[in-house]
Amino acid sequence: MSDPSFDERARVSGPGLRTFLNIADRWKLPESDRLALLQCDPSQFADWSSIAQSNGPIVLETAELMRLSAILGVFAELQQLLASPDQERDWLTRVHKSQPFNGQAPLELLRGTALRR
Repeated sequence: MSDPSFDERARVSGPGLRTFLNIADRWKLPESDRLALLQCDPSQFADWSSIAQSNGPIVLETAELMRLSAILGVFAELQQLLASPDQERDWLTRVHKSQPFNGQAPLELLRGTALRR
């Protein structure tokens, strides 16, 4: 599979980031989790967030878009399975012993090496 073109990345970056910010708010994620999930530094995150929220032009790299996609996928599945944002957050932060979690919380896996560059 080839990397998305500049135009494709430009088309989805703003909406994807705005959706991520709304999900992070829904899940009451602290900034440290937001930074870890996107694997960026605080100033970069602040710049991206400001641009996206003002509907300005932003073009994220494929790696960032893949991380956003993973979060959006988890969110979509949790919407199907659970009845409230509190239940979603509880599921994300609670340790699970079954595969593939092996004693980790899903949020830890999303923050970790599975989505690293």
